[in-house]
Amino acid sequence: MPVAEDPRIVHSVPGRVRIHAPAMSELGAAALEAELERIDGIRRARASVLTRNVVVEYDPSRLEGGKLLARLGRLLGGGQASGRAGPPTDGGQATRSGEERQATASAASAPAAAPAASAPERPPAPVKLRGRILAADGSIRRARIAVRGLDQDPGLAALLIERLSRRPEIVRVSPSPLTGRVLIELAKGTQSVQAILDEVGDLERPVDGGNEIPAHPLDSSPIIEGAAKSIGAGLGLLLLLGRRLAGTEEPPVSRGAGEVAGAVGLLEGIPAVARRVEDALGHERKEIAFGATAIVAMSASGNPLGLAFAGAVALRLLTESLARRSAWLEYERRAQDHPDVYPGAIVTLAPGQRSPLAGRVVEGFGICEALDGSAQPAYPGAQIDPGARIYAGNVTLELAAETPFAAEPSRLPPPTGALDSYLGSISYAALAYALVTGAATRSTARMLTALLLVNPVPALAGREGADRSASARVIRAGVVVVGSRPGRAITLPDVLVVDEARTLCSGWELVRATSFTVQHDEGEVLALASAVSSCAGSPWGVRLQAARTPAAGDGTFDGRVASAEVGGERWLLGADAKVAEARTRLDPDEHLIVLRRQRDGLVAGALTVRPHLTRGVKGLLGACRALGVEVELTAGTPTPRISHLAERAGIQLVEAQTSERVRQ
Repeated sequence: MPVAEDPRIVHSVPGRVRIHAPAMSELGAAALEAELERIDGIRRARASVLTRNVVVEYDPSRLEGGKLLARLGRLLGGGQASGRAGPPTDGGQATRSGEERQATASAASAPAAAPAASAPERPPAPVKLRGRILAADGSIRRARIAVRGLDQDPGLAALLIERLSRRPEIVRVSPSPLTGRVLIELAKGTQSVQAILDEVGDLERPVDGGNEIPAHPLDSSPIIEGAAKSIGAGLGLLLLLGRRLAGTEEPPVSRGAGEVAGAVGLLEGIPAVARRVEDALGHERKEIAFGATAIVAMSASGNPLGLAFAGAVALRLLTESLARRSAWLEYERRAQDHPDVYPGAIVTLAPGQRSPLAGRVVEGFGICEALDGSAQPAYPGAQIDPGARIYAGNVTLELAAETPFAAEPSRLPPPTGALDSYLGSISYAALAYALVTGAATRSTARMLTALLLVNPVPALAGREGADRSASARVIRAGVVVVGSRPGRAITLPDVLVVDEARTLCSGWELVRATSFTVQHDEGEVLALASAVSSCAGSPWGVRLQAARTPAAGDGTFDGRVASAEVGGERWLLGADAKVAEARTRLDPDEHLIVLRRQRDGLVAGALTVRPHLTRGVKGLLGACRALGVEVELTAGTPTPRISHLAERAGIQLVEAQTSERVRQ
């Protein structure tokens, strides 16, 4: 039996340590967090079964890192032998009613390990809460609770962690300002969560601006509805086919079945009536009642065309809902190891990651993107803008508080498109057609049957399917809709507003290499700079393709200057404004990285770099032009650098704040 590796410290700052624990199993992570948080001096512990890392926040005056490491080794040894219960996996699902907004719960799938001789323990029964089900499996229950204002006030996330962590039945609290929800993990035996919901309700912000929290993509009700309707329509078609194959030509005797199906079409087709029924029954009950009644009526009246249409509509909604769910699960898989975001939190960013909020560098060195796309040094004490991408090395940030904002009521009503106009008129047109048919034939049955020929149900189903398809596409693209105003959906915009020049950039690119001495030509300058940059960790992320790169050693980077030993000499590589102004002429969005010899300060040459336009910008602009969508780059104070970058990208620059431009 192989011996497991001992835990080791990966990264440590006062009060926070990241430990790699190869012996941690999927069944021991949650129990390990609980055991660590019981140790005197430990404030919080988070374990990831994917990376086998444990992040521990502790009081350095009461606990030392060495003792913590030894205690972790003992816990892992005991945990493997005892087979403790573990954390939930990503296989769960959420259930949510359509008309209410409180908790979206996902099932956890980590059953407690039991001896082989004992019978498996039956999972606790689901807990009902105001029309929702908090699914449970094993020792951990997970619930996602929508919190109004979480996306607008970053300080609310810290308040949620502080208040909810005091409750003994809560194992973990993880707010997500991006989705406007907080994920809570409940201990085994928790039967009531109403007190938790009440406390969240006391903390959340009041309704403002008419914003609505969208349904969670893991909401299973559309999948259940689509599957039930598809199966029902399929069974109805099989019944009619069986009767035809058996030689029974006449449909089953059911007086008034066609009239019932027509009445259902009438109720579904008139928005005002459908809304009243939904208010009375709820969204899920309304859909199930209408769908089941229509399918049974069409089966009884022998209407294969109606059954085929109902089945096709249900199948379309089912596939789009499954696509949206799959896209969201993939997003959660990518984001599951991200740290919690709230003011005051300490987060460590690896190269390529972005700062979730503005912050102050606590430890580490690197380069990040400024708002105008230029290179900004990151060193202890430096301030980092929100959304800045980090290059070259791990950087630990202390996230800063940001000013909360409140959404203002919309100044204009939602624009009315061709589909909205059609849906607004087709209901009354269908009713008028049915009345004319009834008056001409003097038959109530034919009047109701006429509603099966002219009704807005196909258009309504098409719009719902298109909405779900658009939602799945934007989730796959990495976009999360955190709020919307009533009556608005994801549609083709008239104007695409790009916020900040940095959005168009992805690192920097080399423009040219310049020599300032006769001893070194451009090729040698590029080779020396490539050697120093590579040895120091490529701080600027620029690919320097030299014909021949000499060997370098002892590379360092302090956030501003990279240095390395090349050929027995110490060379320095970094920005120098004085050299840039005196030696060469630059475009507004270009800047110099100067190569200098440390021994005598000789400036051998420089590299001219500029922001690299991110991949996909040209394709985006081409698609927008083809669809007639105008693209604008907003800047509150346009600078020559931003103007030149917008010109390179081929985007119109507008002097305005993004929020002001959107309101216009």
